[in-house]
Amino acid sequence: MKYYNRNTDTLLDETEYIELIEKEAKELYPEYLENTPEDEDPMDFDTYKMKLIEMESDFEVIEE
Repeated sequence: MKYYNRNTDTLLDETEYIELIEKEAKELYPEYLENTPEDEDPMDFDTYKMKLIEMESDFEVIEE
């Protein structure tokens, strides 16, 4: 499977795509934790990463 970003004309294989999401999640997760209200339980990192993948709209899946 490949992932294509029209905005940047970037084509990533599955490993590269997962690495990119992992990197973005690591960068954004501390901010998410800081902004989570005290009366809410924050998502664990893996759940947060999966949410990022679900919300990803820049890349489209290209079937090989």
